Amino acid sequence: MIKLRALVLTLLCVLAVSAAAAPPASAKRLAVWCGSTYVWSGHPYVPNNWVVGALYAGQTFDVMSGTNQGYAWGFAYGHVNRYGWVETRCLNPFS
Repeated sequence: MIKLRALVLTLLCVLAVSAAAAPPASAKRLAVWCGSTYVWSGHPYVPNNWVVGALYAGQTFDVMSGTNQGYAWGFAYGHVNRYGWVETRCLNPFS
């Protein structure tokens, strides 16, 4: 009985994490076309945020909101694999 509970809890945790990481259907996936760009935890013009990683040319970013002062909010793939803000000038509008 304890092993069954552990298995069920593990499966629920895996499903919760995968559902949280999946971008919504309305997101638009764009490729990075400049050499590299930072992914910020918060909008770069707001205090108390930090760089969570970098995206490099060819890696992708799902834009989930409109742009705000040259930055877009969304999900960064590649080495980052988390939500953050990215400079829109580094995203290919034709991808």
